[in-house]
Amino acid sequence: MAFRSLVFFATLLLLGSEYSDALAAKGKKPASGRSAGGGFGAKPAPTIVHTADTSETTQQLLKFLQAQKSGGLDEVEIGIGPNGVRGLFATKNFKKGQLLCKIPSDCALALSDPSKNGEDAPTLVHGGANFLKMYQKPENARQLWAPYLNTLPAMGSDQFDPTPDFFSEEELGLLEFPRLVRQAKERKEQIKKLAVEMDLDPEELQFATWLTSSRAFSISIS
Repeated sequence: MAFRSLVFFATLLLLGSEYSDALAAKGKKPASGRSAGGGFGAKPAPTIVHTADTSETTQQLLKFLQAQKSGGLDEVEIGIGPNGVRGLFATKNFKKGQLLCKIPSDCALALSDPSKNGEDAPTLVHGGANFLKMYQKPENARQLWAPYLNTLPAMGSDQFDPTPDFFSEEELGLLEFPRLVRQAKERKEQIKKLAVEMDLDPEELQFATWLTSSRAFSISIS
């Protein structure tokens, strides 16, 4: 069976996977401003310059992950790349296929009940609703997962890149991709309907759906 899960790893990797994936998969030089020597005639590895994220929220997240016995966090660094996107950067050389770091599965936020095989989250909108009901609304859950939740983008922040379901009807009309327009309108209707059914604020549900759809992925459980 499979269920969708919002994972801490998303904060570290998915927001800047173009950097972190390349470093691990291709063995590139870490994003430290230095270039690799290689050997005679070897092409120098491209240098990726980043600014370390030393914000209080990021430091609290790292402390939380260390308390959960995550491994390898001293060999990577959360930072802001040249394009303004937050990502994970290596602070040492990694061989091809080598793991950057390890984060326990207990740090994953399940967006559905594994025993229901996804029946309680048939759409991305349901995943957003479950996120609100399970982690954002309950005070005890909100406090428990605060080190991660506080690092998530806020509406209108630099890290928020609105998808077409946030577009107005006029803006949607300017798109020349019929399938995308249809999917955006269907998502809007799903949000509107589910917000009423679950007594949720439509705008909160729309944003929660964006959060989970950009960070959640299916995990198979045998």
